[in-house]
Amino acid sequence: MLNIKKNDNTNLVKEVKMKLNKIYFVLILTIPFFIQAQYVGGDGRGDVSTIITNVPLPVEEAPDYSPTKFELAQNYPNPFNPKTVISYQLSVTSKVTLKIYDVLGNEIATLVNEEKPAGTYEVEFNTNIHTGNVRNLPSGVYLYRLQAENSVETKKMLLIK
Repeated sequence: MLNIKKNDNTNLVKEVKMKLNKIYFVLILTIPFFIQAQYVGGDGRGDVSTIITNVPLPVEEAPDYSPTKFELAQNYPNPFNPKTVISYQLSVTSKVTLKIYDVLGNEIATLVNEEKPAGTYEVEFNTNIHTGNVRNLPSGVYLYRLQAENSVETKKMLLIK
């Protein structure tokens, strides 16, 4: 029998009733730290005797998935029409700018211009949502440039209408 409930301390508790050699035990697994074993009795109905044992459970540290480097990924989809997603990651908190340029070096749009903590990010570039010249972009090759702290990376993308 397995019951999952909350105890008085609002911890998640897993209760398991076991029968071993005609002796019933109730194991209460308190997430994440302790096991309590309670002897219920030979017939499983009465509290003949109670044994409470708190045994610390090993707690594994969660793996650290923090980015370890500055990286700009290739946009997806590429070629695109009318929108694409640009992903990047930062290893440290940085002032970040992500800009779109045409092949002549003219700035088309600024997608990000703010301080960001270390992490992985996605930004959508949608030519239907932006205003001005971005809405009227012709098919062609465009560049997107990510700058953060002392790192700069540029990649190409292709708009097909």
